[in-house]
Amino acid sequence: MKSTIVLASLLMLSLNSFADQNVNSSSLEFSKESVEMAPQGLLPFIGFGGGYTGNNDNVPVEGTPVSLKLLGSYYLAQPYVFDAGFGISNQQFSQSGAKDTAATGSSLELAARYRFANAWQAGLVANHLFEMGSSYAASQGDAQFIGLQALKEFSIAKGWLARVGGRAMTETNNTGEMVNMYMIDLQLGWNPHAQTTTVKSAAAVAPQAPDCRITIKSAR
Repeated sequence: MKSTIVLASLLMLSLNSFADQNVNSSSLEFSKESVEMAPQGLLPFIGFGGGYTGNNDNVPVEGTPVSLKLLGSYYLAQPYVFDAGFGISNQQFSQSGAKDTAATGSSLELAARYRFANAWQAGLVANHLFEMGSSYAASQGDAQFIGLQALKEFSIAKGWLARVGGRAMTETNNTGEMVNMYMIDLQLGWNPHAQTTTVKSAAAVAPQAPDCRITIKSAR
């Protein structure tokens, strides 16, 4: 009889230990979920542009400008974004009196925009066209333009952003005649913070212990 009671006690201790182990292992289970994040910090963009350069009768600079550039966009915690970039600009001149039939040179771009709640951005933009001043009737070797820019930003895929809009600029170092440039902007960027993974611990559920009732009969 004593041996039977000892065996029954050992069996119950083993079952309790097994149940405790299952409770501990279930509390270590985790689940992951992705949360979309707004742009923040410095993000890279590649920009394309094309449009029209207007003139008056005294400055034969009418034509179709195009541009290709790399931009660094810095998103502040406040609703502002700043751009700085470097690229290549080209214009095909359409008037017979133009100094050149085409002009190509490097360009520097700076921009500052306010970000509205509806994903529109609007602000100032400036372009410095190196060694293209004579083609645009500028008073020095480089041509400088400044104006207004408006862009609509949206996500096109996981981690990818697009900005589409336009700009209107005027030459600031011309020789007295008005030179205006109007362009459509398309910018594609990479947002490494587009999605982040959060970890949540799963609730532990204690398993039901099996019914192991033992009947002990005394020997007569």
